[in-house]
Amino acid sequence: MAQSGKNPRGNKKYYHVLIDINRGELFDKYIREQLKVKPTSWIRDIVYKFLQDNIDEKEYNEALKKDEEKLEKSYSESTTRQGIIKTSQLNQQKIEPKIVTDGTYNYKIINGVRHWLSTPPDTYEK
Repeated sequence: MAQSGKNPRGNKKYYHVLIDINRGELFDKYIREQLKVKPTSWIRDIVYKFLQDNIDEKEYNEALKKDEEKLEKSYSESTTRQGIIKTSQLNQQKIEPKIVTDGTYNYKIINGVRHWLSTPPDTYEK
């Protein structure tokens, strides 16, 4: 059984939150229809805002910087790894590159170059 906050998922910390069914449905409907975002994204943003407002600014900024660096490193590694795989596959046979998604961002890698299908993260540099 997973313990709260102890099972990292890639570059994310995993928290399993249970909400009573009827209020959960109200929450889901409101967030999706009125705010036009995924409920989990909204929850994550609220947690980040809470931390920004309640944690020492220096400590928060250090954590933010580390997260941004880790995210950029994972994007770089993913692009390199996916680019090599896709280029190898394309050289072996005529295959259209596949769309890559990490849950928030979507892009296509063609000949080792990332082509964004969604708005790239603020930390992404070309």
